[in-house]
Amino acid sequence: MPLGVVAPSCIQCIGLANPASRNVAKHMDAGDLHRLMKEAAPGHSVFWYQEVYAPPSGQAVTTHMYTHQGALEYFDYAQHLSKNIIAEGKLQHFHNFGEAWSMVHRSKAVVFVDNHDTQRGEALLSYKGSRYYEFANIFMLAHPYGYPKIMSSYYFKNFNQGPPSASVHGQNGELRCGGHPSHVSGRPGKPWVCEHRWPSLANMVRWRRTADAHNVDKFWAKDGNRVLIAAALALAFSSTGMEGNGGR
Repeated sequence: MPLGVVAPSCIQCIGLANPASRNVAKHMDAGDLHRLMKEAAPGHSVFWYQEVYAPPSGQAVTTHMYTHQGALEYFDYAQHLSKNIIAEGKLQHFHNFGEAWSMVHRSKAVVFVDNHDTQRGEALLSYKGSRYYEFANIFMLAHPYGYPKIMSSYYFKNFNQGPPSASVHGQNGELRCGGHPSHVSGRPGKPWVCEHRWPSLANMVRWRRTADAHNVDKFWAKDGNRVLIAAALALAFSSTGMEGNGGR
């Protein structure tokens, strides 16, 4: 489809939606996409982030082709984070988490533990990982690397299962959410996970807004199972005693 046809549609969407836009960038030439982004948002301040599920080098399409024009939905982040949370005694390795791990610059990364593409496949952690998954999201929100994104999903039993027939909100406004990270399967009348509503994650979003993206001033994880992060505000948490097996 010509750029002159696509751009007006993007302008209308941006005018109606929040000033952020995600695009499946890998399937478009980086130069064409850059021109489209410039034409689509005249007079608007848009936070563009792009889905480029590709290695940094070695293939015809790489992540570095797109970083100059916006942030990336950064799949590598979840792998680095999750495997070191699942393994016992690895938290001390996060003392220099970020660019020192050969990840893209923090300003170019939209980070997540799982998303709609990975939740049923390669994600090492999802809501079914119970408290390990909760811990990973807490760390993501506490640490200043990247722009964090929290999953909000529904309970499922098999790969191809579609969404519930019941909406998230009932006729009287009641929520049909599982409500707690220990609930790894749906309860009667509550088929939605609503991870973003878990009290721990909702509170951490507020903490992130207050601490912003300040650099880590102090980091302590002496035994590898407990960590203290100070970045404008101090936060301490522990991976010991968590329920669940860390599986998908």
